[in-house]
Amino acid sequence: MINHILTGTLLLAGIAFAPLANAIATSSSEPLVLTHGTTAFGKTFAANTKGNTFTNDYTFSTSAASSLTGAVISIKGLSTDLNITGFNLIPTVGATITGLAFSSGYVDAWLITAPNLLPGNYTLEVTGKVLGDGGSYGGNVNVSAVPEPETWGMMIGGLGLIGMAIGRRTKRTPTFTA
Repeated sequence: MINHILTGTLLLAGIAFAPLANAIATSSSEPLVLTHGTTAFGKTFAANTKGNTFTNDYTFSTSAASSLTGAVISIKGLSTDLNITGFNLIPTVGATITGLAFSSGYVDAWLITAPNLLPGNYTLEVTGKVLGDGGSYGGNVNVSAVPEPETWGMMIGGLGLIGMAIGRRTKRTPTFTA
């Protein structure tokens, strides 16, 4: 009798944890090509990946001081669903910058900003879990050059000259002749 109870308990436990045993962690890495400083990225997961976790890396490099903004989004479908659990910018040297989740549930949306990137190699990492019969996410990243101090100086000097010219124009008193 005890053997039958033990066998039944083990059988039920095996059935309960069977979906967890089939879950697979997948990862991929691909380079981003920044055309005019911007590019789109994304991934689609098949229906047989329900329960799988994923880590997708997108690599790029900068040759000058830059600033980065990026976003990633996933929208739940009728049977498809992804839960994005992380969006990070990982430099080769330095600290990881963690993205901010600003929507979760029907729409998963994350934003990341990095105003002071040094020249070097970077990885944009998206992590999550497939909750439904597959799903997909898409994102966009923009990397723009940060002006050099000399450029800022010239711009401020130019604005000062424009301000002086406007000031001189408004101080003149008009003369009327009849």
